[in-house]
Amino acid sequence: MSVLVGYSITTASFVLYVVKEHQTKAKQLQHISGIGMTSYWVTNFVYDLVLFMVPIGLSIGVISSFQIPAFCNNNNLLAVFLLLLLFGYATFSWMYLLAGVFKETGMAFIVYVCVNLFFGINTIITHSVVFLLSQEKATDQGLRDLAENLRHAFLLFPQFCFGYGLIELSQDQALLGFLKAYGVDYPDKTFELDKTTSKLLAMFIQGTVFFAIRLIVHDGMIQKVWNSTLEFLFDRVHGKAPLPLSVTEEDGDVQAERIRVESGKADFDVVLLQNLTKIYHLPHKRIVAVKNVSLGIPAGECFGLLGVNGAGKTTIFKMLTGDIGASSGRLRVQDHSGYARCDFRGRHIS
Repeated sequence: MSVLVGYSITTASFVLYVVKEHQTKAKQLQHISGIGMTSYWVTNFVYDLVLFMVPIGLSIGVISSFQIPAFCNNNNLLAVFLLLLLFGYATFSWMYLLAGVFKETGMAFIVYVCVNLFFGINTIITHSVVFLLSQEKATDQGLRDLAENLRHAFLLFPQFCFGYGLIELSQDQALLGFLKAYGVDYPDKTFELDKTTSKLLAMFIQGTVFFAIRLIVHDGMIQKVWNSTLEFLFDRVHGKAPLPLSVTEEDGDVQAERIRVESGKADFDVVLLQNLTKIYHLPHKRIVAVKNVSLGIPAGECFGLLGVNGAGKTTIFKMLTGDIGASSGRLRVQDHSGYARCDFRGRHIS
C-alpha cells in the first residue's frame, strides 16, 4: 500500500507542467506557432514515460539491493517493473484529460493524488474484505462469486491493478515459501493470465483508450460542447432572445469596412472577420461580448484594437488565436503560404 501511495504522488507531480501550460497559455502559444494537437500530446507522453523511468529505476535498484523476496524471486522483479511502467502509462493518460479543468497547479496536484488514493485504497480494501469473508465462510458460494466479480470489475481502475498486482506477488511468494518448507514444488504462476498478466493487460488498455480520447477530444471541442449546453439550458429557461444584425449607430469608416467585407473585396485578406459574434451564457443572463464585427486585414499590415473597457478587444484576439470559439459569424486566418490555418463559419443568429 505504501508503494501505491508513493507512486500516486509521483505520477501526479509529473503532469503538473501540463496544467501550468494550460494556465499560462503556453500550450496555446505552441499551437499558434504551428505545433499540432497530436504532436503536442504524443511528445509530452513519450517525454513523461522516459522521465518516469528514473523513479522506476531507483525503485528497482532498492528492491534488488535489499533482495526483498516478494519482489525479487523468480520473475517477480520483471513483474514489478512492468507494473510500475504500465501504472504510469495508464495514469498519465487520464491525468492529461483533466489538465485543462484546473486553474491552479496546487489544486490539480491535490485532486490527482486524492483520486489515485481514493480508487486505489477503496477498491483494494473492498475486495480484500469480501475475499477474507469468503475464505472464512468457505461454504458460501455467493461471497466467493462476489469477490471474484469485484476483482474483475476493479480491473477498470489502474490504481487497483497496480496495488493489487503487488499484493498478489507478495501472497504468491508467501505461499511459495510455505510450500517449499514442506518440500512441495510450486510452479511459478506470476505471468499467468489470471494473475499479474491480467493487471498488466488492463492498464495497457486503459492507457491506450485514455490517450486515444485525449488525441480525439481537443480542449476546443470540450469548450464548444460546454458552451452549447449552457446555451441550450439558457434558451430552455429564458427563451431564445433575438440578436439583431443591424446596428443603429455606426461610424462611417466602420460601415465602409463592413460593406467591403460583405461584398467579398476582403476575401483575400490574411485576417477576415465577418459578423463575428461571441456570447457568454450564464444561468441568469447572457453577455454579448462581441457583436457582429466585420474586419479585413491585408497582408503586410499591422493592426491593433482600440476601445473602452468591455468593448471586446481581448475576446476578439482570443478568438483569433483559437483560445475560445466564436458563437457565430466567420473568422479566417491565413498562414504565410496563403492556406487558411483557421476558418470558422458559425451559424447565423437572427
